[in-house]
Amino acid sequence: MTCECTACGEIFGSVSSFDMHRVGKYTIPDTRKCLSEKVLIEKGLIKNKKGFLVRAAPIISSCGVDKGINK
Repeated sequence: MTCECTACGEIFGSVSSFDMHRVGKYTIPDTRKCLSEKVLIEKGLIKNKKGFLVRAAPIISSCGVDKGINK
């Protein structure tokens, strides 16, 4: 499932990555905004081959999950 933001037009590969890109308080008018692609990449999202922003997959090793990013 993909999610497209009607405010910034960015397409996300999941609801959780979409939710990550919106910040601000719902209870305070006009404080919600979209984070930039640069900030989202710094927070751990990557652009997949289709151009969607997605969470980076963890590297699986023989001893469990590593906190590195598959590249």
